[in-house]
Amino acid sequence: MPEATDAVFTEGLVQKLGAKYGSCSKYAQPVVAKLVLDPHLAYERQAIERHFRFLPDRAKLDVGGRLRSENPAQHFGAYYELVLNAHFRAFGYSIDFHATMPEGQPDFLLTREDMDSPIIVEVATVFDNADVRARELRMDSILDALSTVEHHFLLDIQDESPTAADDFDRKALRRFISQWMDTFDPYTMQGYPTTSYHDGSLQLGLTLYPKKAQERGPIIASWTLGVQAVDIGLVRDAIERKIKKYKSAKEMKLPLVVAIASGGAFRDVDSLMMVMFGNLAVTVTQGPSGEPLAARAHRTNTGLVTPKPGLGGVARNTRLSGVIHVRSKWVTPDGADAQYAERGHQFTFVQNPFAAVPTHSHFMGSHPRLAVTSRSEDHFTLGWVNRENEYLFRW
Repeated sequence: MPEATDAVFTEGLVQKLGAKYGSCSKYAQPVVAKLVLDPHLAYERQAIERHFRFLPDRAKLDVGGRLRSENPAQHFGAYYELVLNAHFRAFGYSIDFHATMPEGQPDFLLTREDMDSPIIVEVATVFDNADVRARELRMDSILDALSTVEHHFLLDIQDESPTAADDFDRKALRRFISQWMDTFDPYTMQGYPTTSYHDGSLQLGLTLYPKKAQERGPIIASWTLGVQAVDIGLVRDAIERKIKKYKSAKEMKLPLVVAIASGGAFRDVDSLMMVMFGNLAVTVTQGPSGEPLAARAHRTNTGLVTPKPGLGGVARNTRLSGVIHVRSKWVTPDGADAQYAERGHQFTFVQNPFAAVPTHSHFMGSHPRLAVTSRSEDHFTLGWVNRENEYLFRW
């Protein structure tokens, strides 16, 4: 059995990934290989190592193994456990990492002097659906195929393909783009020429841009996968699995919080609102002749926690106390040159107003929170608190 170590990116891992991916373009490397091999990610790599050392020894074997995984689901699952652990430590919480409960080991059991009882926090990392992921992998292959092409222009690539199923001819794609670029003079070209490329199901929209310096070099400037809907059903399923797993939380009178982090497109708080409280709708009251008399905006009863008429108006999933929404983006580290990057993280907390065991009032208090601002016998009001405090957690 492998032993726990205080290092994530061990010398053995560096040698292994260097031998396997060192000659590949960055577009063909998994996340862990990019972290190991790209010198511009040194700050992010150091942050991971620094916060990994704060984990209890009994957790390092599991978390370290997943951080080293080439599987993005495994890597990011462990990564966001590390991020949340660093965040809670920074805000003074004592953390029982992978504590023992009747149903298993939740990621965190948090305590603090101003809390009456511990809080269970489970991390759920959600990825795009299979079709979106397949498109991403194919775009990685396209970028990898074009990474060796050099010219006097920059290229924007728009994937307009109906499906992501078929493979494509890498040599034919390189040849087409090179020959197309050869038809333009970088000194006299006007506007931004466009063309289309078709190979089976692969359909690309291509746009050419001049370089500021008329030198030959890499051509890839930008790329998009086209308009895609966020699959909020995956987020809902991930939260529900956590709710169903820890049934004893309600009986033990412990708040249960799920932290949602996305390895894909789900970065919108409004989408989380749809998951929690239902879709936005407008009910219009009409007069005898069909003329609109009044309009009322509201949410449908399809939310994860909203009462449903068919259930007698009783709220659902009251075991859930709230959801933390985690969003990450690349930023330049303080004092570093612009080519270096590390991730910063933003947190938003959405309270479940129907929770059987609410979190204490100060939980996630330094971040934007959607919380109950007033309550009476027959209704309550939800409102944003600290909405302006959407700062980056630089870990």
